[in-house]
Amino acid sequence: ALSWSEEQIEQAKSSIDRLYQALRVSAPANQAKPTEDALNSSETEHTEVNWDDIPEPVQTPLEDDLNTPGAIAALHAFASAIHKTEDAAELATLYSNLRRGGAILGILQRDPEQWFQTGASLAPAEIEAQIEARNSARKNKDFAGADKIRNDLLAAGIELEDSREGTIWRLKD
Repeated sequence: ALSWSEEQIEQAKSSIDRLYQALRVSAPANQAKPTEDALNSSETEHTEVNWDDIPEPVQTPLEDDLNTPGAIAALHAFASAIHKTEDAAELATLYSNLRRGGAILGILQRDPEQWFQTGASLAPAEIEAQIEARNSARKNKDFAGADKIRNDLLAAGIELEDSREGTIWRLKD
């Protein structure tokens, strides 16, 4: 049986947030900023990673009976070092190690901005389905139903913005 609690989920999210914050502050200056479409997308980048390219502090625990807590600890060590270093070359290496180490675990594949802007309590696909249902209700002149969907999303921390191009969503400030 899978044992979990809301507190454990919050701890896990906080842990991932710390790793994404390290990526956010260490991203190469010439890295393109994500477009609004990318920020609102539920898609993630999937980095192809060769085992030989995995940083040794991540690789070693994984080779030891798939010790994922040890590998995640190595990622946190990279993140801590990112916040401490002032050397540009070391920062680039740490950024790369954190990205590649996360890739082998299937995490840290989103752009950090996308991660922080889409940390909604609902899955992006669920939000998009609600937007489609709202658009359908509006088209059918069911304005009360459309307003209920908008209010339900707002209660979940999601703001809708309507424009000529369509409806987009973002986290409520």
